[in-house]
Amino acid sequence: PRAINPEREIRADSLAIDTPGRRLTSARMYGRGWVGAKPDSATGERDWLEGDTVLATFAPSDSTPTKDVLRSVEARGRARSYYRVVDATRPGPPSISYVRGDLIVVVMRPRPGRVHETMTIALPRPRNKLAAEYDITRRNVLRAIDRSLAEDRVAAAGGGAVSPWV
Repeated sequence: PRAINPEREIRADSLAIDTPGRRLTSARMYGRGWVGAKPDSATGERDWLEGDTVLATFAPSDSTPTKDVLRSVEARGRARSYYRVVDATRPGPPSISYVRGDLIVVVMRPRPGRVHETMTIALPRPRNKLAAEYDITRRNVLRAIDRSLAEDRVAAAGGGAVSPWV
């Protein structure tokens, strides 16, 4: 099955779409889950993310509360993503990013995106999820995500905030 709207396409062997009160809150894709962004106007290609299981969460738009926008997407198991970044200050084709991993988490922000931090994961495959090095790496990744969202969380909480990740 697949679901398509002007902003995105999702597909998988099995889809579960949550719409309480007629508001889109999440989409769960099981078995070859795939989510693609709006097609590029010049090439028709989509930026995409896929995995054995994919979870996409949605929330009301800050500018249009009646519209639900993608806030985060998480791919687990044989996760891959492909996206292009156009640099308006540099002529030529866009930069291309292709990522593979056991887990890929993308958090959307209402303001223009930026790379907060790049991390190289040097754990051997197959990864031992019970090893101390795996846990340290996992915590470092989650802390990096937390740092990237800290200013929004502090503003929303009206002060300090505690990390939900660790």
